[in-house]
Amino acid sequence: MHLARPLLGALVLALAGIGHSLPAQSPAGPGIPWASSVSEAFARAKSEKKPVLWVVMKDEEIACKRMMKDIYANAGIVDRLADVVLLPSSPALHVPIRIRNGDQEVDSCPHYVGRSCAEHQLIELEFRTRFVPHGVVVAPQHVLCDPDGKVIVRKEYEMKRAEFLAWIDAGVRKFRGEPEPAAPPAPPPGEAGAPTPPIPPLPPGVAPPTPPAAPVAGDPFVASEVVMAAEVEVGKLA
Repeated sequence: MHLARPLLGALVLALAGIGHSLPAQSPAGPGIPWASSVSEAFARAKSEKKPVLWVVMKDEEIACKRMMKDIYANAGIVDRLADVVLLPSSPALHVPIRIRNGDQEVDSCPHYVGRSCAEHQLIELEFRTRFVPHGVVVAPQHVLCDPDGKVIVRKEYEMKRAEFLAWIDAGVRKFRGEPEPAAPPAPPPGEAGAPTPPIPPLPPGVAPPTPPAAPVAGDPFVASEVVMAAEVEVGKLA
């Protein structure tokens, strides 16, 4: 029994060593310039005249994992995030990985490459203080603020890639005071999707045509007319 504890401790240290030796790959993908703190993010926002995007995630939420993979690990979306200052907010603690920073190798969070878990945990604590002083933080969640901290737009729960891009573009336009893009022009008449032309009005004094009355089942007059018509047809054949 006394021998099991040292062995268990050695196993934990060995696993931690394996975690440190993993390559610098992340669901959040390299290339995203995550801010290291709230103060740094808002200082950058003021100097660069950009809004701040709080990216709120929780490891235990499947929707968070999908968004981290489909959006923040997508190389085609990284350039679209250049218009905002990104703040990673997560209470999770991960086994760090080793990444190269210039001529040195440093520890990094595997989910927010370039930042430490202590940094995104402090950001998450600040998010709670500002936005959810009481209750449970919903994740995934995105909050776009101006450089003074005023909320521009806020979205709770998961967004698919197209919805996220439309949401972030609309928020950046609102921050810049730009108008919404004009709706696409309607297709010419006769093409698919074209609106149905209105029916022209009748000339003065002309009554609209009366639609034919539908026969009523069991109506004796209708039945007699049918019989008479049948007798006429039989007479023609005789």
